[in-house]
Amino acid sequence: MYDYILLFTGAVIVITGIVSTVNPKLCTKKALRDNATAVAKIKKLGVLYIILGIIMVILGLFTAKII
Repeated sequence: MYDYILLFTGAVIVITGIVSTVNPKLCTKKALRDNATAVAKIKKLGVLYIILGIIMVILGLFTAKII
């Protein structure tokens, strides 16, 4: 069971990154939603979350000995 923690955590991080990239205004504070730089920053963080989540899933696959 503990072997799959990286898989599940990585999947949640990838989903969070996808939501942040597709709709960055939803993930920005209400006070900063009109600020274009804050929205762009959240979009960049979303892409970073996707990349890091994919790395975690790959590490989880090797740790769980699925690959």
